[in-house]
Amino acid sequence: MESSFVARDWKRHFAHLGINLMPVKGAPGNWQVSAIAYRHPPLVLSLVAPFGQYVVGEATLQAACGLMSLFGRREGEGPRRTGVPFASVCGAIAAGQGIMAALVAQARGSLDVSQVVVDAGSATLFSQSHHVELTALGPIPETLGAGRPPPFLTSDGHWIEVETFRPERWAAFWKQLGVEGHDAMASWRSHEARQWTACFRVPESVHRAARIPLKKVTQVAHEENVCVIDVSRPIGDDLIEPWLLSPSPWTGPPPAENLDEGSLPPRWLPLAGMQVVEATHYLQGSYAGRILACLGAQVWRIEPPDGDPARGVEPVRAGCSVSFRSLHRGKEALCVDLGTPRGRRRVHEVVSRASVFLTNWSPGKLGPAHLDYATLRRVNPSLVYAHATGSPPDDEKWPHTASDWSIQSATGMGRAVRGDGEQPAVSQMTMLDPLGGLLCAEGILTGLMQRQHTGFGCYVESSLRHAAHVLMTFTRPKTGPAFHPLPTKSGYLAVDDTRYLRRRLGIGAEAGRDDFVRALRSHTDQTWEEELRAEGLAATRVRTMDDVIENPLDPLWLRYDHGIHVAPPWRIS
Repeated sequence: MESSFVARDWKRHFAHLGINLMPVKGAPGNWQVSAIAYRHPPLVLSLVAPFGQYVVGEATLQAACGLMSLFGRREGEGPRRTGVPFASVCGAIAAGQGIMAALVAQARGSLDVSQVVVDAGSATLFSQSHHVELTALGPIPETLGAGRPPPFLTSDGHWIEVETFRPERWAAFWKQLGVEGHDAMASWRSHEARQWTACFRVPESVHRAARIPLKKVTQVAHEENVCVIDVSRPIGDDLIEPWLLSPSPWTGPPPAENLDEGSLPPRWLPLAGMQVVEATHYLQGSYAGRILACLGAQVWRIEPPDGDPARGVEPVRAGCSVSFRSLHRGKEALCVDLGTPRGRRRVHEVVSRASVFLTNWSPGKLGPAHLDYATLRRVNPSLVYAHATGSPPDDEKWPHTASDWSIQSATGMGRAVRGDGEQPAVSQMTMLDPLGGLLCAEGILTGLMQRQHTGFGCYVESSLRHAAHVLMTFTRPKTGPAFHPLPTKSGYLAVDDTRYLRRRLGIGAEAGRDDFVRALRSHTDQTWEEELRAEGLAATRVRTMDDVIENPLDPLWLRYDHGIHVAPPWRIS
């Protein structure tokens, strides 16, 4: 019997949303939803998972949805399991989004909404939508890089990550450390592409150049405005919430004239009729906007007058970058020149009718564009303003270049994602960017729920640090000899290491990893999956992303429209 991923971690997460869950008697996998602060019609949360079950373990989801294969790309030596419960967190956030969206629909008059069905597999896979769509095109070998992955080991024993968004700074930093231009730029191409490839390798010359005292590396980084983070000695974190919601400082009566009035027609999506203005780049903010579009909102994405240059980034299919399309399906472009009064007025006109403004731009970019919270709340007092950042801007000890990997390094995830006793190293598979976006969307939906009841807008703050906090506060899976997937006669198998499994394989309580491997060599991964699951044991063949695309465990996980993409993880009815 697999361990449930609906446990105290989920309850703690839902408590932040103001939600209680009570099991429905006689209906396993169903929970009665109760919002603490608001009265609402009956609502039931139903969970579905791979293999026809309603709950499955973390290892099953990671194996079935291609995460182990993605995570293993770092070493290139086969699939590996993440040391944090990434799939469980994805499921919890998807359930939170679905519940809040359903409550918003009820508050808007759709009293027939009574159930939220959340698919754990789809929730896990949705967090890696960009990998799914790119995998469907085949590998991009010129960006994978040669050599071995970071972190870099200094001469005084520190494991470090190096981060910048600027190729010229990257090249200047490594040049000062003695790296030739060809190797520096080869490593940059791999560094820049890792959010799409889940793989970052650099030549040995780059690793050798870093083998100097940390103080010297830090000095050069300061001169070239590059960020160096000590993975082996993280800053840690004191956050206690997945996102922050602050009420609007508006002091007048509720600006009800700006709210969406009237009932939703039957079978409409919860946010139908609402408008969202999005000013984002990279993954985090884009994922949040994608969720809102999936829920029926009309999302206007601010782009330059000639369109976002990212539309032309290779690989391009049907006239649009595949990576761009994966992040912005269902959105509409609002092409304006924010450097002109006319362009800013046009955006303010749309914001005045919108329910949400979403951004992950820096405050230094939002202010000159007149898109900061102080300005837009005057344009629309009922606006839910959401700002997804790398790290809250009021703490100077955090990396000034806040990326998925620099925040992983600073928060201690370099150790958390690894098995016990393994060298600290961040995940090259994107974790915090998509999770940060999903959490931001959850915060926005909570803000919309509050807005429907009070008439006031609010400010939602989320960050990559908040995403890391959620990942590291969920219960960490136990490590052991069967923690990482096990090789079989053909392929790999992920298992729950229980006494029942050991008895079935004929190995004792003191058996190590080699004993598991010897026992499993007799059959293929598919045979073991079929036989062990028929006996009620948790065993899952490790799928690659290609496997997921060609033969998903649930055909409802994927949709086929201008390429393959992942279906939303919830059904609200």
